[in-house]
Amino acid sequence: VEVPVLSVYPNPAKDLLQVFVSEDSRIELVDLSGRLIYSLNNVMAGVRTEIQLDQLADGMYVVKALTGDAVSTAKFIVKK
Repeated sequence: VEVPVLSVYPNPAKDLLQVFVSEDSRIELVDLSGRLIYSLNNVMAGVRTEIQLDQLADGMYVVKALTGDAVSTAKFIVKK
């Protein structure tokens, strides 16, 4: 199983997070307790996807890219 490449920036982020994936994916944003905050289906490979963060409190979060059986994760910090 090939794990998709996932990159996020800026980190720390203030109000907008940009996400890139190397393969078509489902994106999930979760807090450190595992609570799902945001999800987006059909994220295309190589296309910049923007996630608004203005509703999130300061802290650490995790973005997951799910493709079939593979999952990639990236941690990022929200700092207003």
